[in-house]
Amino acid sequence: RLLGFQISRQANVGGDLCHSLYIEV
Repeated sequence: RLLGFQISRQANVGGDLCHSLYIEV
């Protein structure tokens, strides 16, 4: 979960989408 959050923040591309996906996974 932490990894996903960091990756999402770094990518900054559709963070909401990535965040949701990471949280779900």
